[in-house]
Amino acid sequence: MLTNLEGGQTSKTKAKILIIDDDKDITNLFSIFLEYNGYSVEAYTNPMEAINNFRKNSHGLIIID
Repeated sequence: MLTNLEGGQTSKTKAKILIIDDDKDITNLFSIFLEYNGYSVEAYTNPMEAINNFRKNSHGLIIID
């Protein structure tokens, strides 16, 4: 949440992030960090599931191992 000059709060939309990695611990680490910082995260260890998600949704950033 951001505060504008008049003291009111404004929301800032952050990008949806897609994470693809075969190591579940890595996807969990990235997911926790990014969600804590306000991002919407979708993480996959299965590349075919990730490709299906990619085709159906838009993402601001994709992190691939």
